Parts: sequence; structure tokens; C-alpha cells
Amino acid sequence: MAQNITIHGKHITLQSATIRDSKRIFHIRNHGENSAYLHKSSEEVHNLWLEDQIEQDQDYYFCIVNNKSKEIVGTIGLYNFGFKNAEWGRWVVIDDPLAALESIVLLFEFAFNLKIRELFCRVSVENIHTLRLHDGLDYTRVLANPDETLYFLDIEQWKDFEKAYRQRFRLDQNEHL
Repeated sequence: MAQNITIHGKHITLQSATIRDSKRIFHIRNHGENSAYLHKSSEEVHNLWLEDQIEQDQDYYFCIVNNKSKEIVGTIGLYNFGFKNAEWGRWVVIDDPLAALESIVLLFEFAFNLKIRELFCRVSVENIHTLRLHDGLDYTRVLANPDETLYFLDIEQWKDFEKAYRQRFRLDQNEHL
């Protein structure tokens, strides 16, 4: 993600992760139950990964920043681009359900503005909380293997989701998600 991107939402902002965010990101990824379904690494390995990731093209890794406190409350990413599709994930949010939902919406809007036609994500079958959240968002669900569930969202499903989101939070067409 060799470019610096900032995406403003109503309650949160997605901003490109930087090296100076590394310590906070490492803390979030290793906070409580967040770490249960993530790859384990040392802080040194995490820092090396982040340095490398920042230089990758078509690999977007964002910090989720609370607009009021200006604190990083999570991360989310868009990567593994294919022909008109991409994977989203690296999604971790601590103690902020509104930030969790809005971060998904902002990332989806960003992705579909890149002319992506379909997004997918992988979720461990043991991660019941995240599976329930994804099931509630009405994606297409596929059991990929005994350990992992895949969720797919195409551009038409996104349009329906965006419309419902706008109605739920009383946002007009001109108002940024």
C-alpha cells in the first residue's frame, strides 16, 4: 500500500497503517480473545511484516480510528486481488461495535469504488461471534474446508446492503457512510 489513504466515516476514519502504528496494532491483535483466531507472532516479526506490507501494491491495510478519541480501535484490510475480486480481512476491533460495522461499510465502499465486483473473506469455523456477524450481513456463505468458512459479497448484494445501512442510520445519498 505504497500510498497514504484516509477514508472518513461518521464515527470512524480508516487511515493507512504506518510503522508508527505498529505497537498499537500489535497490542490490538494480541488483546484478549482477539488473538484466539489470528496468526501468532512476536512484536519483532509483526514489525517486519508491517514494514513489508506497507510497500505492497494492491494491499491495503488500515487502522480504524475513533473520530472522537482519535485512538486506533482496530484494523481492517483489502488484499489478494484477482480478476474483479479481492479478499478482505485482517479485521480486528476492540470494544467498539459501531466501529466494527462502520469499518466494514467503509472498506466495502472503497473496494467497490475500485471496480471490484466481488469481495470474500475467510473466517475460522471456531470463531462463532464473527460467523454470526457475517451471517447477519446476508453474504453468501460457503464451507471451504473443515476449518474455514468463506463469505462472498457481490456488487448487487453490496447495493442492497448499502441501501439498508443508509436507511437504518438515516443517511441520505449525499452523506458519506
